[in-house]
Amino acid sequence: MLGWKDVSKYDFKVITLFEAIQLEWLFKWRKHEELSVLLNKYPEVSWFIKYKNPKIKGLVEQVEAMHSDLSYSRELEERFICSLEDWIVYVIDPNSYDQHSHNNWDPNELLGIIDFNGKTVIDIGSGTGKQTFIVAPLAESVYSVEPIGNLRTFISDKRDLLGYKNIFVVDGLMTKLPYPDAFADIVMSGHVFGDHFDLEFIEMSRVLKPGGMMILIPGNDDKDNDTHKYLVDKGFEFSVFLEPGDGYKRKYWLTK
Repeated sequence: MLGWKDVSKYDFKVITLFEAIQLEWLFKWRKHEELSVLLNKYPEVSWFIKYKNPKIKGLVEQVEAMHSDLSYSRELEERFICSLEDWIVYVIDPNSYDQHSHNNWDPNELLGIIDFNGKTVIDIGSGTGKQTFIVAPLAESVYSVEPIGNLRTFISDKRDLLGYKNIFVVDGLMTKLPYPDAFADIVMSGHVFGDHFDLEFIEMSRVLKPGGMMILIPGNDDKDNDTHKYLVDKGFEFSVFLEPGDGYKRKYWLTK
């Protein structure tokens, strides 16, 4: 549990607030035995998933029909719901995520890497827009790419409240960016990179101009891991910064 918000009061129906891509991720990353129990407990949720994301209809039906040694209990359901704390917070209370201490890192940790003045910037997986709003006063334009609808709404509302005219909020994924080749001077991302190293790196490189900079804050602690090795092998420089409440993290940058 992340400790962002107590989500234990919700039942399995809360996932009907998820985006189609989140439902796809759910069936890739979560235990099918538990999903089977909950889908059979809540057939209306099963119906919703099949029509929200027809691409995984066959998989949903397979999971529904699978034999499981587990039986339904509120404890099982609560444990499953709490394992989705971050996703649930994104769709029911983005403001609580935005106000969390780990988002209060020093903006100069980003602004000190490169001069953002007059630049075209893509911010991938923007969340509630921490990085977007740091660079918007300087950049020519900032394109906030975020696949979660409620988070896009949060950024758009904050943009309008603050009066920014150079922030453009769009749906998209790190592996499928809605921009032409060599579009941006800077491509940056926080707490997103690392699910598909090659696909993500290739797609970010595609939309980056020659001589442009890629900046990644993957969320990894100050220790060597697979993400660190991949990025260093690609030629990224890195340094360490403090993320309040979550310890020291690494940030990486590379000029194309």
